[in-house]
Amino acid sequence: MRPRVEEILEEVRATLDAAGFDSLPSQQIVLTGGASQIPGLDGLATRILGQRVRLGRPLRVQGLPQAATGAPFASAVGLCLFAAHPQDEWWDFEIPAERYPARSLRRAVKWFKDNW
Repeated sequence: MRPRVEEILEEVRATLDAAGFDSLPSQQIVLTGGASQIPGLDGLATRILGQRVRLGRPLRVQGLPQAATGAPFASAVGLCLFAAHPQDEWWDFEIPAERYPARSLRRAVKWFKDNW
């Protein structure tokens, strides 16, 4: 498993370098998702990426069940919060109604409300 993880992290490093992220003031990478729980991944990522790495997890989210406060849920919770509280400069498009019928969107919202 280690060679594949190393390969993925090397691809991440190449993508970040190509995108110019090395010039940003914050030099910390946040790992999220279930795979971030792989023992030793943070140290390996720090070595390969050459930047500080930490595990991300949802913090200070009112009403979030304890079971959903770990790193495997960080991205999903973050995306839900982003959708619930959009920033004008980021959320400047409309969801095409013909691709996502109102019924499907209502079901998705209901699922999030029921589960969080």
